[in-house]
Amino acid sequence: MQRTAAHFIKSVSWGECQAAGDIDCETFKVMGTCRVLGGLKTGFFRNLGEVTVKGPLQTDEMRILGTTEVKMDCRVKKAKISGELSCKDFYGEEANVRGSLVVKGNAETESMRVRGWISVEGMLNSDNVDIVLRHGAENHAGEIGAGRVQIKRKRSLMGTAAGGHFTAGVIEGDDIYLDIRPLSWLGEAAWRSVRDARLALLNIKKVTRLIDARKSDR
Repeated sequence: MQRTAAHFIKSVSWGECQAAGDIDCETFKVMGTCRVLGGLKTGFFRNLGEVTVKGPLQTDEMRILGTTEVKMDCRVKKAKISGELSCKDFYGEEANVRGSLVVKGNAETESMRVRGWISVEGMLNSDNVDIVLRHGAENHAGEIGAGRVQIKRKRSLMGTAAGGHFTAGVIEGDDIYLDIRPLSWLGEAAWRSVRDARLALLNIKKVTRLIDARKSDR
């Protein structure tokens, strides 16, 4: 089924479709496959299938359980990503990622919470970045600039680390906590040496105001 460009529609709910132009609606729900050849502006976006948007996507609330590809910018106030989202640039107030978020440019949010997988080629700029590394996930950001940054490895039932990997060129923030955890009984010089070595392994070239993991565990 193919539809022409729409100025405003109260609700859109499709199984399989292709929209020839822009869509402006209150709600946009897909349980099948949909291609939007223009831009999409909606109050509520939910995808349980596969959606491709050729233009920009703007929504107040986003819930993704399927696969969403946005060729241009994605702007959302509140995003819950349990499936897959890829876009050029990502702008939002609150992003909760349990699936995967791939940004080919920059990402800017007030809060970025990741329990899945994230890749930002440019800069991730956020007031609060909270990432738990999932097993097997290769997380990446070109740079991180944030007020507070916390990157931790997921813990198993035995309390041991079972996380994935994270790489970044530069991390800058007011408060930064990286779960690199050298042994707490090491002397100060040895502890810092091991910490710096692990930062090098993470391919993190610069960190500002790194919080001592031993102090945060107390």
